[in-house]
Amino acid sequence: MTRKMIIVPRGTHTDGPYRSAVDGDRILIPRVGLTPFTVAGQKAVGAGGVGYCSDGDAGARTGCCHDGTIWRKFALGSEISPIPPAKIFVATDGDAFHALTSMGGLTQDFKSTQPPGAAAGAIGFYAMWMSPDHQTVWLGGLEDHVDINLANTFWRSLDGGATWTNMTSAHPYGSYGYVYSIFGFDADNLWACGDVWNTSASIVMKWNTGTSVWNTVYNYGAGVRQVNCLWGRAVNEMYCVTFNGGVSCLLRETGGGWTAEAGGAGSLNTVINTGHTGKPVTIVGDATHLYVWTYTVPAGVVYEVYRGTFNGTDWAVEAKSWASTSRFDPLKGRNIGCDETGAIWLSMSNVANVIEVHRRDPGTGVWALHGGPFTDASSNNCANLVVIDSSNVFVFGGSSICVWNGTTWTETLTADIVGFADANFLRASFGYIPA
Repeated sequence: MTRKMIIVPRGTHTDGPYRSAVDGDRILIPRVGLTPFTVAGQKAVGAGGVGYCSDGDAGARTGCCHDGTIWRKFALGSEISPIPPAKIFVATDGDAFHALTSMGGLTQDFKSTQPPGAAAGAIGFYAMWMSPDHQTVWLGGLEDHVDINLANTFWRSLDGGATWTNMTSAHPYGSYGYVYSIFGFDADNLWACGDVWNTSASIVMKWNTGTSVWNTVYNYGAGVRQVNCLWGRAVNEMYCVTFNGGVSCLLRETGGGWTAEAGGAGSLNTVINTGHTGKPVTIVGDATHLYVWTYTVPAGVVYEVYRGTFNGTDWAVEAKSWASTSRFDPLKGRNIGCDETGAIWLSMSNVANVIEVHRRDPGTGVWALHGGPFTDASSNNCANLVVIDSSNVFVFGGSSICVWNGTTWTETLTADIVGFADANFLRASFGYIPA
């Protein structure tokens, strides 16, 4: 026989872990099977599948990896890693918390029927925040009750949403408090805002980790309702809008405490109340500007986006790509977000109560319809939005979840998600990509 110099395992021999083969050795050689297929007949595989293509661009050989929807090319010799699945969470009007994974489709990791809400059922949860380690979850709700343990002002989970504790007693006004928005950076820098039912006031709160209570940091006083949405770009630069026409609608905290925006020409409050009454609903920012989704009356109800530089007096209405009848009502969560490219995403319901998604191009500044109209006709003016990045955008309707994976939009009815079993409106939501 012809002896070839190959290396075989030697076990624990003191001469080393390997030796040259000798007569009588039996060597196991791994076998790789290749199944050819054409582009038109490509095999359906799960995300993370790896393939080899012998006819890439100009006949070049290339590798490919499946992302759950399509095959994506990579150069041979490239280092590849598994594609992490997006994790998304949603709370519904049915007092349920759902943890989902998005990877070539939606699967439910678990469903928690806590928090149970009030005895008669909660009106809804509208705000959610999750800590950077994805273990601490806060929910803000809308249900006052004579029994504080049955109210839905605040709920908290310390195990990623599996179990919950009623934290209504930590609210400065207890069971009389309504919570519409929660925003933060870590456990020490966490804010919430909402109404006080028995005084018709609106407040902004900050979580105090030392005393385990929410402290009031701004109070509009009696007669002002719906401090509606928080957003910030640093712990010392926070913004908040209130859905109440004719009052100082933009609050900000830039290191010296929360204050109302100064009036005058070019301010948001002046611009949105010139020729009509403007009621801001939600807010987000990119690297240079703030964007506010605003309900304007009279002459019919029209929803607009106003844009202005940080702490500036150059607010102006954007040219919209959506119909004037499209809407996203207050108290339905959040419908505006920004991705890593600077694109602004906006979700809404059109006149047929069907969800649409519009996107502002970061280069041209032009808004355009990006996704939809989708088929879910029970959105009830609800189209709650989560933007993780430019390849992971989620919109929650009345009975469906719409997913943008960077290439295509996919709509999944919640009735088709195994174990979901909850047809109530999808309100508060959150999402992230595992590290």
